[in-house]
Amino acid sequence: MVRKIRGEGPVLWVWLFLLVATNIPYARAWALPPRGTAFLGFFYALPDVYNYLSYVQQAEDGQFLFVNKLYSAPHQPCLVNLEWWMVGLLSGLIGHHPTLAYRLFGAAATLALLLAVDRWLRLGGLPRGHRFAALLLIFAGGGIGGLLYERLGPPAW
Repeated sequence: MVRKIRGEGPVLWVWLFLLVATNIPYARAWALPPRGTAFLGFFYALPDVYNYLSYVQQAEDGQFLFVNKLYSAPHQPCLVNLEWWMVGLLSGLIGHHPTLAYRLFGAAATLALLLAVDRWLRLGGLPRGHRFAALLLIFAGGGIGGLLYERLGPPAW
């Protein structure tokens, strides 16, 4: 078991890097919101997020089939979304904190994806010593390019 965990070192280091890098903006927003405001847990598309949270709340209440709360006429539950359902279950387990549950769900999904990509790379013959760099490039390469784009502007083709 210990050997298995040691073998996943590159995956865990990249996962830790991604967790820290992607959660810094959330931690800063919660700790230091602009004067007179409060951070609500999400940066964009707040009306959409509140709609999603209405389904998460239904999952917290034990529902698997959801109703659309934006449709005021009485109707039968008929919508299934596994993400909202799992986030709702997790939120219920941690004391009804849906925004925290979304962050934890994202962390777990990132780890699962990292493990799958790492396995795919190893099956493809990637040398053991290149795993960390390969995973970091796959999972952060686009983000680093995005930072360069923000700093330098679009490329002058």
